[in-house]
Amino acid sequence: MFNTKKRKLILATLFILAGAVIVLQSSGIFSWLRPQTGGEGTSLVTLKVVDEKDKVLWTEDYHFTKNQTAKIRLPDIPNYSMKQNKSKTFNVWVGADNRIIQKYTYVKTVKTTVQLVDSKNKVLKTVNFKAASNSSLKKNLPAVKGYMRRSGKTVSVPFSNKDTTFKVKLEKAFKTTVNIVDKNSKKKLRTLSFTNVGNSVMRANLPMIKNYIVENDGPLVQNINIKNKNTTKIIYYVTFESAVAKEALRLINNERNKIGRSTLKINSTLYKGANLRADEIISKFSHSRPNGNKFFTATTDKQIKGDRQYIGENLAKMPLKQKAKQQASEVFKAWKNSPAHKYVYSHKQVTSCNFGFAIKGTTLYICNWFY
Repeated sequence: MFNTKKRKLILATLFILAGAVIVLQSSGIFSWLRPQTGGEGTSLVTLKVVDEKDKVLWTEDYHFTKNQTAKIRLPDIPNYSMKQNKSKTFNVWVGADNRIIQKYTYVKTVKTTVQLVDSKNKVLKTVNFKAASNSSLKKNLPAVKGYMRRSGKTVSVPFSNKDTTFKVKLEKAFKTTVNIVDKNSKKKLRTLSFTNVGNSVMRANLPMIKNYIVENDGPLVQNINIKNKNTTKIIYYVTFESAVAKEALRLINNERNKIGRSTLKINSTLYKGANLRADEIISKFSHSRPNGNKFFTATTDKQIKGDRQYIGENLAKMPLKQKAKQQASEVFKAWKNSPAHKYVYSHKQVTSCNFGFAIKGTTLYICNWFY
């Protein structure tokens, strides 16, 4: 048996070793000796990534709070992708179990070489894409000068179980230049350019230009034809006021012709006076001017002033419309239903007229002078 001295030495050694184990275990160094629960309210979740033969490519343990959704991100592994190119970041539901194992399958990554070719199968450009085997991905093709794809630049690229080549046909592209021109002054307002494959049609959004509309109340969305060569197209715009005046004059002349009256023509001499009067009736809607004078004093033309007994004036104010023909129709309808206004525009001694316009807010003011 051991003597007292040896017994004391052995007990001291055992005591030191027991203390060391306690310290090391509490520090986590010996954590493998006990289950890692992370606390009563958590689950130990093991995430595994395997290949198609169930070979483990990666594994990791996590502690997640029970009965709630946890966000995870699986790792990038060289030459592998998630099946069907799914995202590696997603949410998982952590239930009430203390131990959960989640397994995810990766498949081999393969390459598809996309060759952009012309009508003669000449390779114009090559681009490589990588993705999961036996899948497909929507990809935007790179630009090739002078060429385009008829069905758009986005193509569904297939990926088989090995590296492959995929051809995409491109066609020669042509340009249609659209000049937007003021119909009356012939001034160029804007220039637009549209490029596409030959013998195609593009839906184009024409610009909104202040105080202008497309001729004949045309739409701002129009078809642009792309031919097998570069071409130029003119689209006419007109001022809203000129379009209303043109339609209103047409309606007035139709009524005059029905009763045997002459067709009125536009008299440029009347323009300044009618325009001034349109501005004046914003503050005072009357045939008398704001200063109390008669309406015909708004002109500076001496001859017209001298023939004031032959000058007539029709006025209107109404909500502003988007379509010129609709605006003119409502103005003319109001004048036609008024005996006094109808008398002015159908007078047998009148041979010409002109219009003045003013806008305040959403109200249109119109002055129509006859001479």
